[in-house]
Formats: sequence, structure tokens, C-alpha cells
Amino acid sequence: MTDHDKRNGTTRRSVLRGLSIAGSAIALSTGSAAGTPATPSREIERYENLTYAERPDVDHEDHSDGELRLDLYLPDRRTPRLAPVVVYVHGGQWLYGDKADPGEVPMFEHFARRGFAVASIEYRFATEATFPAQIRDVNTAIQWLRAHADDYDLDAENVATWGTSAGAHLAALAGVTNEVNEFDGDGPAEYSSDVQAAVSWYGIMALDRMRETAHPDSPYEYEHATAPESLLVGETVGENPEAGRYASPLKYVDPDDPPLLLYHGNDDRIVGHGQSELLFERACERCHDTTFYELHGLGHSSEDVYSALSDAPPAEATARTVHCKPTDDAPQERVRDGPIASLTDMERFLRRNLRH
Repeated sequence: MTDHDKRNGTTRRSVLRGLSIAGSAIALSTGSAAGTPATPSREIERYENLTYAERPDVDHEDHSDGELRLDLYLPDRRTPRLAPVVVYVHGGQWLYGDKADPGEVPMFEHFARRGFAVASIEYRFATEATFPAQIRDVNTAIQWLRAHADDYDLDAENVATWGTSAGAHLAALAGVTNEVNEFDGDGPAEYSSDVQAAVSWYGIMALDRMRETAHPDSPYEYEHATAPESLLVGETVGENPEAGRYASPLKYVDPDDPPLLLYHGNDDRIVGHGQSELLFERACERCHDTTFYELHGLGHSSEDVYSALSDAPPAEATARTVHCKPTDDAPQERVRDGPIASLTDMERFLRRNLRH
């Protein structure tokens, strides 16, 4: 479980912290630990703790000293088809988190069963290195996956990012900074870190506008010296908003970026849904292919969002989509309302943009 809004503490960190090929291990199953026998499955093949980068500054208790790792969930490999890749970035305010959170593993398995390879990755936390280290780690992981595509039957031409909360910030940022060279990874130089699509679940899109977009009943303070967004960039965002903007997806959106899919609950009291709304509005301004699902009554929880999107009937939502054509004088916005949000929409989005 990650990032639940329990509202029983005075800081976001105290609330959220309580929720919570070298060195590889192989398991066939659902959710086993490395080196532990697992329940066999003919559908999913899981490789755990694959090291994708050496990082001397990595020393957090949630990490292995000196290295960053990923877990890879593969679909049934008896079929000859290469699997498009979805790189998952966990949440935790850029300060903690687990790539193998038991509450999130079912999400990875869901998409692996539908033909996608899901790579759940670690990245350096703000206590280990400040921004842009985190987005460089994401891009390094993408390069590593492309370099090892033949080993795992991956479709190296079709890669998407997906994340929750702080991880959604990085997933969206990866999607809108394909051409930003200063965020490049340090993986094998012959392999690109460009992605073809990005998915955000309740992500942070404008670090310098956290206070502005906060839920009216949020008990938290934002943009101060010890706020997570300030720790990420190494500056007090409230005093130096440009430092926050530099790390924000909102700054980089342009028409040539790959498509974005945003989900955000309108009862999120940790990251207000206005964050995703800001990105959608910027996409409208810049004629970028974006869809935003405002999920009615949902808060800040990957398990709750996954459950709501998995249920039948679909979750209640307002969906807004930007439609842009070269001959349009202005982008067209399509709005739908009702029980319309489901994992099927996300799967279709990934299939369409990853040519699967």
C-alpha cells in the first residue's frame, strides 16, 4: 500500500511513511520474495532485483547499497510476440518506497497477463541525491531495458512510463522531456531513453503550485523548507519557485511529446487533483494529446484507484480529452461524465500508443 491519506499526523511524510543482471532472482508467480519458492504460473515470469545502475550515493534502507535495481514481470513467453514495456515508478514523496510493494504487485501482474512487460524500478531518493538525479535514473533504467531487450523478449521500440504520486511525477516528466538532453540517463549510450506514452496516477505536475492546488480540506503545508518538493530540488520552493518549475512536467509540455493519460481522485488531500488539471489545461494550450480522468470521490491510494478501475461497473469520473488536428484553429476538448473510468481505458491507451 502506498500514499494513503490517513490524516492522523501533522506532516505528509509522517502520514505516508506509515503506509507503506547481477543480484538477480527468478520466480514464476505472483508476489514471491527473491530466493523463495513461488506458486508456479504459466502466465507470468518474474525476474527480481536486476541491477540496472551502480550508484555510490545509494544507501537508503529501502535500497541495496551502491546500486539501483528493478523487478521485471513478463507475459507468457511461449508466444513469439515481443512484449511492449511499461516502466513503473513507485510513489513515496521522493523519500522512500518499495518497487515490490505487496499492494501494487497485483497491478503489475494485471498488465503482464495482458501482454505487457512491466518493469518496476528503484530510483535515488532526495536524501541520496537531489533533482535531476531521479529522472536520470528513470531514463537509465529505460536504456538498460532496451539494451537487454533480446534477453527478455522485449519490444525495445515501444516503451511507456507509469507511476503513482511522486512516481507519477517522474513518469510524466519522462514523457514530456524526450528532447531534454540534461535529463538523459547514463546507461548504454547507443540506446535511447525516449518513451512513446506516459500514464500518471495522482501525480505532481507543478511543484511550485502545490499550495495553490491543494484540496480545501488538506491538513498539510506545502512548498516550505522541509516539504518533500523542496527536499527534492534542494531549495525552498516557496522562496525559489523557479527551482520547482525546473523539476515540473508542466514546464516541458509541447505538441511533439508522446500522449499522456492522467487519473486523479478529486478527494485527494495529499496531492490536489488540480495538479493534473493544470497539466491538462497546459496540454490544451499547446495542442498536446492528453486525456484526464477526474475520479469522483477517490483519494491518494494506488490500491483504491486500482480497485475502482478494476470493478464493474466502471468508476464514476469526468473524462476530458484534447483533440488536435493540423487544420484546427484551436484544440477541441471532448468531455464525458459517468461510470466511464476503468483499466480497460488504460490498456487501450497503451495498446494504441505502443502498437501492441
